[in-house]
Amino acid sequence: MTQTDSSGVVIPALPDVERRMRELDDRLYAKAMVQYRNREIHPEEECYQLDGGTFISEAAFEMIAGDDRERYMAWKNGCIDECSVRYWNEPAVMSYLIDRSLEEDTDSDACCWTDAQSIDYVRSCTLPPSLMMRHGVTRGRSDALTSAWHIVAAIEDGLNYALYGHPSIDIIGWDGTTVIVSVCQSDRAVAVMVERDAITMRAMLRGDPCSIPVTFDWRGIPRGDYASEHYRRFRAAKAAFDYAISWVDDMA
Repeated sequence: MTQTDSSGVVIPALPDVERRMRELDDRLYAKAMVQYRNREIHPEEECYQLDGGTFISEAAFEMIAGDDRERYMAWKNGCIDECSVRYWNEPAVMSYLIDRSLEEDTDSDACCWTDAQSIDYVRSCTLPPSLMMRHGVTRGRSDALTSAWHIVAAIEDGLNYALYGHPSIDIIGWDGTTVIVSVCQSDRAVAVMVERDAITMRAMLRGDPCSIPVTFDWRGIPRGDYASEHYRRFRAAKAAFDYAISWVDDMA
């Protein structure tokens, strides 16, 4: 039997809601995957979180979800059942269900709007920073260096920011050396040497060095009023990777 709300609008049955929301869910995830592959979302951009590790731009989410935005978020967060579906056409109730689900979200993996997303482009690279550091230092120091996770974290942050907007960039290991490459410029690469306090980049053309090494040392970053060691290490790492990417991804 068809149910209607107080305004005479039909209330959909729960199976119909499930089918409709799963279809919407598929479209949102498909768009989120495209944006991730293209590295479209800036690490500081306000966006929507579909789950703890999947993000979609605010514009794309609202365009795809349309009038079902609150309904989808309530459904995604497990708030829709035989009882709550009766309020499917009441936005205030859907918003309340979303707010309640976020208050109870202890794992930070609920669907929500966020200004503090943790999009991670580094995991899309072949060689992560921990292995990059092991590749880039002398054998006698590699274990000690890779165990310093605060250094790894700063390098990851710098790399993550530098990868934004550059979907063709990858980091690989080649003949015992860490190398930054681009699928768009196969004749260009940058060899990376990571040490405890500095990152050294050397541009290569067709497999041979074509410039002098350039070193980026975090100790050369001004302290400033609030510049922690992590922030200064991040700044140095981002500058180093920006430099490398500008060479290998230069389409001029």
